[in-house]
Amino acid sequence: MQIHPIFRHKPETTNMTFCGKNHNLLELLHRNYTLNSKNIADKIITNGRLISANGEKAKYNISPAGNPPKIPAAGIIKGLMEIIIDRPKKLITSIKIFSGKQPETLLEETQYTYNKKGQIIRTHKQTFSPNGIQHSIKTNIKYEDNSITMKKEIDEGVKDTTTIITSVNGKKLILKSGKNQNGTIEHFKYEEGKTLYSNTVSKHSGGQFEAFGDPHTGEMVFSRSTINPTNAGEYIELLSNGSYEKQVLSRNGHIAKKEIPPSVADDFIHQRIDLITPQNEILTKLEEYGL
Repeated sequence: MQIHPIFRHKPETTNMTFCGKNHNLLELLHRNYTLNSKNIADKIITNGRLISANGEKAKYNISPAGNPPKIPAAGIIKGLMEIIIDRPKKLITSIKIFSGKQPETLLEETQYTYNKKGQIIRTHKQTFSPNGIQHSIKTNIKYEDNSITMKKEIDEGVKDTTTIITSVNGKKLILKSGKNQNGTIEHFKYEEGKTLYSNTVSKHSGGQFEAFGDPHTGEMVFSRSTINPTNAGEYIELLSNGSYEKQVLSRNGHIAKKEIPPSVADDFIHQRIDLITPQNEILTKLEEYGL
């Protein structure tokens, strides 16, 4: 654990008690580059429960390990995971995740397309919430030397993002840009050994959202939002216990503080979902299920 104060704003509006956290972004990058889809399929074949086999396709089920998880903020608990594998090629062609509360209710389905090297080049992920809200995420992936470029189209162009994961002079580098139909533009940069920076600008409200991170670990530790017009600023810090402290600075100078769980602050921890490759997302899902 290392503490790195990050000073980017006026002293009277910036709390200086920042905490670093054990890294996971560099580990994430390493896994993005080194994962082998066939090895993941072998793990499923060995540990999953074979349900059916039809020609080259085989269906496996994996149940969540251990005690039921705590109910998250959204109230959605994941249940059974259903995986289809191309047995001769040992490649995953689809993953479905069902509700833990209503076993017949589908929460998520992802289809995978591969190139001749066995690398995922396209995915189509659909999510379904209990209240009927659906989302679609289409991803195209290009591999060049030691570089990966991911382009995502969310809900048929409501949001588009491009993420480049590469190395420069032996140091990992991530560049991400995105735009929404509502005019919101985001930029993200992480260069190993330098301060991580994220900036989101809303043309509609005229505000912006900034986040800074630990230069040694890549962990996001502080964020500032001016998008809410009723406040002079909102700041979120990562605490040493893994939770977050949200500080809202009102126009009259009053500061309100509240500790919030990680699930609420995940929006500004971009590496949780947006920066990982589909291969790594598969592995992360399996780890969540104890595999």
